[in-house]
Amino acid sequence: MADKDKDLTHLFVRDLDDIPLPSRDRWRPAPRKESQLMKSSRYVLYAGAIAAVLVVALIASFQLRDSNPVAASPSPSASTSPAPTATASPTASAAATPIGFVLPADCSYVRRPLPPTPAPATPVTFWEFTCAGAATPDLMAVQRIAPAFAAQGWTPCPSNPGSGLWWKGAVQTMVGQGSPYPGLSQLARQSQDCPGDATGAITPVPTPTQTPSPTAVGFTLPSGCSYVGPPVVGTGGSQWQFDCGSALNNNARGTLAPAFAAQSWISCGVGLGSGTWMKGDLRLIVTEGSGGPAPAGLPTLTQPAPSVHTACG
Repeated sequence: MADKDKDLTHLFVRDLDDIPLPSRDRWRPAPRKESQLMKSSRYVLYAGAIAAVLVVALIASFQLRDSNPVAASPSPSASTSPAPTATASPTASAAATPIGFVLPADCSYVRRPLPPTPAPATPVTFWEFTCAGAATPDLMAVQRIAPAFAAQGWTPCPSNPGSGLWWKGAVQTMVGQGSPYPGLSQLARQSQDCPGDATGAITPVPTPTQTPSPTAVGFTLPSGCSYVGPPVVGTGGSQWQFDCGSALNNNARGTLAPAFAAQSWISCGVGLGSGTWMKGDLRLIVTEGSGGPAPAGLPTLTQPAPSVHTACG
């Protein structure tokens, strides 16, 4: 029985020692057959590695060039003369304040607005200014500033309603109404704006006389309120100061609002420290006072002239 088991074992598991092997010097590696997929994958990996190395090298070269700039040496044939320096235009080096003019003591410049587009043929410099106690918008700007021009030797030129024009020497200066601030512009004197004779002298333009209205047209102040002093009258309209008592003056728009409604005025809305009402072709603007002592700190009531009238938006 044992012999049969041994025979079966030799039948299924052969003794390795019984297999004849060639000598070791005759051993050779068996050729490996690689699939086309494995070969293609290997080539793709090689190409990706090469591309990554190139990208890293390019990035490093750019960084080195930016961090260590090297000035190019001029060639022998190149001109070594310095490049001409650009000369700033007159508008780029414009003065911080107008030439030959100083604002009144109670006025100050607010900002330099942008020049018009397209730019005019003649260079123009612009400023905006405000004066203490002025309403917004300031329809009396020309009248406020005109005495300063006269005191400083400026001669008036013909101008349109709502603006003033003066000249002195080789420059002319215009003041015009604006919102929220009036504007002042200055440029070289133009003969068509300020004509003169052979000596350059021109005849001053007389200021049109206007009869000031003691009160606002079409509106009566409520009981307890009264006008203070005569109105300031100009080409842009009239402006009054009024007093309703220290408590009510702190909210002038709210104090006058019931009177406007009772007299059929329509509110156009309120702005920064002011409110506007309209009735027909009339307009009234209430501007809050500064709260300081009278009369400078009192609220104002402004009535624009019809020529500068603007309807409610």
